[in-house]
Amino acid sequence: MGAPVEKLPAAEIAARYGRVSSLDTQWHKMSLDATARNGRVRGNGIVTDDTLMTLCLMDIYAEVGRHLDAWDMADGMVRQIAWVPRYVPELQREAMLIERLFYPEKWIFQRHQLTSCDPRQGGIGNMVNCGAAMYVAPIGVVNACDPKAAYDEAIAFASGHQESYGLEAAGVFAAAVAAAFVPGTTIDAVVETVLALAKDGTRNAIADISAECPRAQGTGCRPFERRCRVPQDHRALFPDGRRRQPHARQGRPVDGCLSAEPPGIDRGIAAGAGLLPRQ
Repeated sequence: MGAPVEKLPAAEIAARYGRVSSLDTQWHKMSLDATARNGRVRGNGIVTDDTLMTLCLMDIYAEVGRHLDAWDMADGMVRQIAWVPRYVPELQREAMLIERLFYPEKWIFQRHQLTSCDPRQGGIGNMVNCGAAMYVAPIGVVNACDPKAAYDEAIAFASGHQESYGLEAAGVFAAAVAAAFVPGTTIDAVVETVLALAKDGTRNAIADISAECPRAQGTGCRPFERRCRVPQDHRALFPDGRRRQPHARQGRPVDGCLSAEPPGIDRGIAAGAGLLPRQ
């Protein structure tokens, strides 16, 4: 849902689309020629690389039939993204997924296939982003009702891809998915469980957002914009060019919209996708 408006500022989203609440939305670049679109298509429900990475992870589980660690990143994930052809909707053809991936996800191939590093050190030096968190939901499902196990497995597996708060985001998200399977659970209970596991800036971000949620009913992401906004010159946050744990992935605060936007998860996703404008 967020892909058609990704990278547009909120004002431009509002001018072009109003409120985005449907999968049936045209990509803002679709009217450009193929060269300007880098040969890609998006929008109208087409899945992105995040979904395909999630399917890769599911295929790894199906293949090995056990819990995963960094060695499965070095083996199974490298094979899935670089050696197993699959249909890539954005490219409208069969390809190796690595052809579509963003640089921090191509890093998996570089570090493990080309560098042959210790799998547990695969994420060291990578650009910190939300990439690992975007595909680890299956780890939460495999560890349903056991968020600590989900957190530990996600950290072990994604350490071959990410570091710092990019790795922490993956662990926390997998834990949240596992916690959501507990019979009779509530959003408050899931948040409490996640707060007990999250570290540093990630924990602080979740705590801040969960405190805002009771006051945010019906307002979508509006209360969180102040907390999520990054300065135009992001070097003010990272003057030496490195990433530190006091910060959190920008994608994690958006998850607060799921609990802030009634009456259910569908509207929460609509409000959270790409920090969409609210009416």
